[in-house]
Amino acid sequence: LRTIMASLSEEYREPLMLQIVFGYSGNEIAQQLDLNKNTVMTRLFRARNQVKEALDKANDNRGIKNG
Repeated sequence: LRTIMASLSEEYREPLMLQIVFGYSGNEIAQQLDLNKNTVMTRLFRARNQVKEALDKANDNRGIKNG
């Protein structure tokens, strides 16, 4: 999971970390990053989707290796 999070671009990683690790709301993240709340929510949505897709791909590959 750390590797996947680190692979996200900064524009997606930063708001996601603020939400997950520090528990900030969308409004608080928008204030911290000086962004519009809608921009923050879009980035959070995209970041979560990228993480989910990477985890799904990792799970698919795991089955192949184990045979």
